[in-house]
Amino acid sequence: MELKGKRLLFLGGVQDVCEIIKEAKKLGIYVLETDYLADSPAKSVADKSFMTSTTDVDAVAKLCCAEKVDGLFTCYTDLLLPYCQQVCSLLRKPFWGNKDNIRMCIDKQQFKSACMESGVPVVPWKLVTPDTFEKSIKEISFPVVIKPADNSGSRGVYKCYEKQDYLALCNKAFSFSKKKELMVEKLMDVNSEFSVYYFIHDGIAYLTSMGDRYVDVVNPQSAPQAKGMLLPSIHLNDWIALMDEKVKGFFKNNEMNEGYVFIQGFHEKGQFYLSEIGYRLNGGDTYKIVDRCSGVNIAELLLEYALTGDVEKEKTKRFNPYFKEKTFLVTVALKNGQIKQIKGMESIKKHPNVCGISQMHFVGDILDSPGTNAQVFGYFMCVAENKETLIETILYIKENLHVSDVEGNDMLVGVIDPEIIRFE
Repeated sequence: MELKGKRLLFLGGVQDVCEIIKEAKKLGIYVLETDYLADSPAKSVADKSFMTSTTDVDAVAKLCCAEKVDGLFTCYTDLLLPYCQQVCSLLRKPFWGNKDNIRMCIDKQQFKSACMESGVPVVPWKLVTPDTFEKSIKEISFPVVIKPADNSGSRGVYKCYEKQDYLALCNKAFSFSKKKELMVEKLMDVNSEFSVYYFIHDGIAYLTSMGDRYVDVVNPQSAPQAKGMLLPSIHLNDWIALMDEKVKGFFKNNEMNEGYVFIQGFHEKGQFYLSEIGYRLNGGDTYKIVDRCSGVNIAELLLEYALTGDVEKEKTKRFNPYFKEKTFLVTVALKNGQIKQIKGMESIKKHPNVCGISQMHFVGDILDSPGTNAQVFGYFMCVAENKETLIETILYIKENLHVSDVEGNDMLVGVIDPEIIRFE
């Protein structure tokens, strides 16, 4: 599909967005970007940038008209999805979701209610507000996870093991919720978490990949820190047998006829329980692994849709979640501090089994949000012919990557030990 010369406006300029802007420019797309930060990372790679607030729908619409924009795009941030959809609706530009299903995917309570209506199992939960959370303590079995109903990126998420800590942790979590609503969920086994990914076009959902997530519990009361993900998942066969049709029914029931969806959940005692959903590209750039293993670039498909309202259907036929190669997405997080030195990146980039790196932080950056995605230094996509070679590749990253702070301290939380990965 010819996209050269078309003009695409990106809403939001966080570091993750830079990778998608680069994908767009490879296709010959003229990239414009807007957000309220003069030094946002995306401004340095876009062809043209602006300071128009992404949440000012009328102002963004005027900007689109003035710049003769062909389409709009946003990714990685739930916050901007409603605004992008509103501008696209106002200007009659393509967008993959509507106001209702976008709201449902952002609001955890609405998502879980929608799952139950479609017969899709979810992690047991209870919704509480400032008026009800104190009374709810009598009805809750501990341990639980407390999370804002309308936030993402692990912000404001706390684990609560004892009844005496519940009220204080709820009060902390409320500060991260605009709606002042919390989801109190059963605490599941962190070693049973998975992610599954679908691309949807013309009402047909394609299972693109599924992976088993590995995490590290740095702080017992906070969300665990991601360590990586094995693809394909060892539970892929069970997912297809037990959940695939139910989830596709969920998409149809909620008019999710276009776009990209990622879902997170847990697999315990032979059952799947969903916990989160995103109607957008996910952090970690797993689309690069799908491109390598299936020959379909999902970022390109989404860019095509944003500019034309269509995608090349022949490409969707290539999706196959049963990758022939062994794949692991290594997630590297950092401790608090200011980065002074980074070593090993060039040699890691040249490794034949590292098919992509998404670097989130650079020298001079200050990190101070432990337990959130803001601490992620980068994602390293490892693909190999067999398990042994994949393990060797992960060990190469572990041995060669070094990040230190201004005082010379090691900032790495720790690269995953490949010996703990369950390959079957």
